[in-house]
Amino acid sequence: MRTVGDLARMDSARLRAQFGAKTAAQLHALSFGLDDRPVAPRGEAKSIGKEETFARDLRRQEDIDGVLLRLAEQVGWRLRCAGKKARTIQIKVRRGDFTTWTRSRTLAAPTCYDEDIYEAAVTLYRALAPAGGIRLLGISAQNFGAAEELSLFDAERPQKKENLYRAIDGLKQRFGENIIGHGHT
Repeated sequence: MRTVGDLARMDSARLRAQFGAKTAAQLHALSFGLDDRPVAPRGEAKSIGKEETFARDLRRQEDIDGVLLRLAEQVGWRLRCAGKKARTIQIKVRRGDFTTWTRSRTLAAPTCYDEDIYEAAVTLYRALAPAGGIRLLGISAQNFGAAEELSLFDAERPQKKENLYRAIDGLKQRFGENIIGHGHT
């Protein structure tokens, strides 16, 4: 036997003689994709991200900025749904010739907010300054951490941001992820 197909075609008497009745029955079932064991998760995610591949290369900066904004919103939403904040933002950029780069930036404080993710992604993209058309863009967030302690003087501003995102997320949960987003010109 060299393949799963070989195993599936093998005579069941020969399988039993080779492996025993119990193992033969299990191997035969598995060769047909039959498995009633529960799927066990591999553990907690180490990153949360989203990428998009385009049918045609993007060339205009405003189109690229629009995609980065949309991806930042999706990553922010996923972070908030998971109850996580990330310290490191990474972008992935692939040109039409499949040249691929990744760049990352570690933030001073963990975040789950769309505009923080977008700002980091745009900064990374502009520093990279790839020439030619872009076939794929991606943003991921990693290095999860707890929120930093806030100064008494900064406490009001983050609470307003938290309230805003709670309202946005409520709309997304009720009407779907694409119901609301940041404006882009």
